[in-house]
Amino acid sequence: MPPQPPPRRNALRRFMDKNSIGIQQMADQLGVAHSVVWRWRAGERIPELRFAFKIEDLTMGAVPARSWLGEVSTVSKRGRSR
Repeated sequence: MPPQPPPRRNALRRFMDKNSIGIQQMADQLGVAHSVVWRWRAGERIPELRFAFKIEDLTMGAVPARSWLGEVSTVSKRGRSR
């Protein structure tokens, strides 16, 4: 069984599946290529902050912009990733 992505990565997928929204439909609403939405759904990429907020608006808060924050590596005071 392949490893499952963390739950925050599945929020977009769950919302789209629950509401029968296709990848192309979501891509059109966000103004991005369908492959971009596919990568977000699959957990291969995280959206830029502006798209995270657009997703939050389009999903009426079901996929909060904040839910993507755990995907960004933190930077220590010395400027090195942890």
